[in-house]
Amino acid sequence: MQCSGTTSSTFTPGITFTPQTVNVHADISFGPCASTNPAITTATSEANGMGTLSCTSHNATGTQQIFWNDGSQSVVTWTGLVGARPGGQSVLVINGIVTGGSAFLGGTMTETLAVITNQSAQCLTPQGVTSGEGPVDLNIVA
Repeated sequence: MQCSGTTSSTFTPGITFTPQTVNVHADISFGPCASTNPAITTATSEANGMGTLSCTSHNATGTQQIFWNDGSQSVVTWTGLVGARPGGQSVLVINGIVTGGSAFLGGTMTETLAVITNQSAQCLTPQGVTSGEGPVDLNIVA
């Protein structure tokens, strides 16, 4: 399974240069998708995680529910590493296992989310970076 898509993410509390525990929520739309199951062409997804994050790097773990357009779903347990990029981007590369649902059960997932924000200067404030959006690439090997 390979999909491209877009994400809209929120961070609570906001991410600053000081590492702290942050809750991450992402709403993701996938499509087009290419799969061994030709009925699956798009999906929506919700990911929730928590980790010690800063504007430079650190780790997060969480779960993601993927709702495929054919009515099936996948539940993924994941771990991730946040890496900084210039120009206001943070990249979250997550690796997971499909632990539930009816599609791709037992498969391994790699997902790359580029979170682009116009709040980069917020890293220097107590509020921090609270949201961002950007492209997503998803790969599941069942």
